[in-house]
Parts: sequence; C-alpha cells; structure tokens
Amino acid sequence: MNTDESVIREIEKIVDNYHKNFPLFKRDRRVALIHILRVFEDACRFIIPLSNRNITPEEHEMLIHRNLDSLDIAIKWIYQCCPIETEPINLNMNPQVYKEAGYVFMKAGPYRDICDSYILWSRKREGVKIDEKKS
Repeated sequence: MNTDESVIREIEKIVDNYHKNFPLFKRDRRVALIHILRVFEDACRFIIPLSNRNITPEEHEMLIHRNLDSLDIAIKWIYQCCPIETEPINLNMNPQVYKEAGYVFMKAGPYRDICDSYILWSRKREGVKIDEKKS
C-alpha cells in the first residue's frame, strides 16, 4: 500500500466514525426517524419559495436530490447507531430532538459527497493529492 493510500485509509476511518457521537443517536430509533423525516419534509418545503426566485428546473431538481442524499445517509446512521426501544412512542414534536435531527441532516450531505469522492478514487476514476500541511 503506498503512502497516499494508507493516509486516505486513516482519514476514511475518522470520517466513518465522526457521526457516532451525535446526540440524536442516543435516542430511540423511532424518535430519531420521525424527527429526521420532519427535517427532510421541512427542507423540501423550503425549496418551493426558491422556485419563485428564478432557479432553473435543473437547480430545483439538484436541491431535491441533495435532500434525498442527506436523508439516505441520515437514515443509515440512525439504523446503525440508535437503540431500539419497546416503550410506546410519543409522536409529539420535541424541539431539542428536531434540532439534533437537523444537525444530523446537515452533516449527512457532506458525508455523502466524501463517500462519492472516495468511490471515484478507489475505482481509479479520480486522483488524490494529500496536503501534508493540513494533515
């Protein structure tokens, strides 16, 4: 394994474990799922007013897909990290949990970008250069 690849593998481990301590993941899986879906719904609703600001259909679609990518990663994280409870679930909105879900949703999008870049690199479709000054 060359030096760049070993450094990238170490970075990959850090990136893949970064989210595990997010407060949302200490909550019941069902509560986390409900709140992440609420955040997703609100994120999609905020796109509608942008439609009146002369964004192209392509830009509109890009924003929707960005939200879907964030939701995809957030749900994967929830299933990986959240405990499953058997208590009856409270469907009421909890502002603190909503805020935690919003944070997860915001972090999930850039994580998806990193994963996509890593896949391109691992399939040798893109190159990488390690900046030693910032490592």
